[in-house]
Amino acid sequence: MTVTATYDGRTAGQLAAAAEAVRGLNHVTRRQGPARSGDEALRWPPQVYDVLGDLELVVQRLPQCLGQLTHTAQRWHEDGVLTVDSGTPAGCPDLLSASAGEHLAAAVAALETARIALEQAHEAPACAGSAETQVDAVG
Repeated sequence: MTVTATYDGRTAGQLAAAAEAVRGLNHVTRRQGPARSGDEALRWPPQVYDVLGDLELVVQRLPQCLGQLTHTAQRWHEDGVLTVDSGTPAGCPDLLSASAGEHLAAAVAALETARIALEQAHEAPACAGSAETQVDAVG
């Protein structure tokens, strides 16, 4: 049985699409050297600016989701919904809930560090251009 959470007509399964989008971005950004027409690559320095801005936005939004997952797990634990396999020592749900919360809090802190770094990286190419974009703009 598959349980699918739905919000605004969209599903949590969209995370798979987001993961695939990052995979695609990995392919686009692995190409090095000057891009040629038709290449799946970043062709102009301003594109790097746009990519960094989008990545910063993604990283900025993730902590809210992780915090909400933490609260959901805590609520499930408090409501007795969170259980463990038979034969597992008593108190394991407490440990599981605390451990998940601890790890998610660490992830939120790491994401904030990443967000700040991406924000700074995003500012760097803000005025970037290239000789080719200048020619296109003039020509």
